[in-house]
Amino acid sequence: MFGDKDRRFVRLLLEHLRDVRNRLVHAAEVRSNMEIYLYQLKGIAELMIRYHLRRGNRYTSLANAAEYLDTPVDRQILKQRIRDYRRVLRERV
Repeated sequence: MFGDKDRRFVRLLLEHLRDVRNRLVHAAEVRSNMEIYLYQLKGIAELMIRYHLRRGNRYTSLANAAEYLDTPVDRQILKQRIRDYRRVLRERV
């Protein structure tokens, strides 16, 4: 969904929002700039909705789409997994 540079930024943003949420929920911390956090989260949510609306028909289920989005982005890891899956297919046939 994102390029390398954007992916790192989005990950940092989501981790930050998670930390804010956890402090609000678990430490009863009060924040004066909640609107900023909500707009940041809204931007990410809109990107995800847009992705599923445009490309959702490629997947047989929401679980399949989520699995695809959880796929590692590192090409070496993907190549290793492909080799592993091919080996499993050979062994089980």
